[in-house]
Amino acid sequence: MESRKTLHGEEFQRTIPPEARKELDQFQNVVGRSVPLKPTMDDATSYLIAMKKAFHDEPAKYVELIKLLNDLSARRVDAASVIARVDELMKDHQNLLLGFSVFLSANMNFIRKLKARNQGDGSHVVDSVLQILRLYRVGKKSKNEAYQEVIELVQGHEDLVMELSEIFSGLTDPSGSTSTSE
Repeated sequence: MESRKTLHGEEFQRTIPPEARKELDQFQNVVGRSVPLKPTMDDATSYLIAMKKAFHDEPAKYVELIKLLNDLSARRVDAASVIARVDELMKDHQNLLLGFSVFLSANMNFIRKLKARNQGDGSHVVDSVLQILRLYRVGKKSKNEAYQEVIELVQGHEDLVMELSEIFSGLTDPSGSTSTSE
C-alpha cells in the first residue's frame, strides 16, 4: 500500500510493507472499522471496547492501561513513560499495540521509534533527545536550537530526520515563530 505526504511543499511517497499492512488489517478487524489518519471519538471508543474484551481475563492490566491513558491526557506523566509501560502491558497483544500507535501523536511515535533503535548503548541518545524536548517545552531552548540538536543526534536515520522535520514544522516557538531556520 502506498501513501502520499507533503513536506515543505514537496510530495514524497511512502510504501507500507505487506507484513505491516497485514498487522494493520488485524487491528482494523479487532475494532471492526477502518481507522482514518486522524481517529475520531468513535474510533477511540471502539478501540477501548476491543481493549476491554482482549483483557477480560486480566482486569488489572485493563485498569492500568486506562489510568495510563488518563494520566497522559492530563499530562501527569510523560509520553515516553506511557509508551514504555503500554509496550510492556500489551506485549502479548500486538494487534492492540499497533492500534494504540494510531492514537499517538507524531511526537510520541517518533520517540517510540527512536527508543527501538537506540536500546542498550544507544539509550543515551534517547535520554538526550527527551531532555532537549523538555527544555524546548519549558522555553529554555528555542525551536531552532532544539531542532538542530536533535537532528545531530539522529543523523544516519533519514526516516527519523524526516519525521522530526514534520513534527517541528507544526510546532510554535515560545516566541510565536513557526520557523526551524531562524
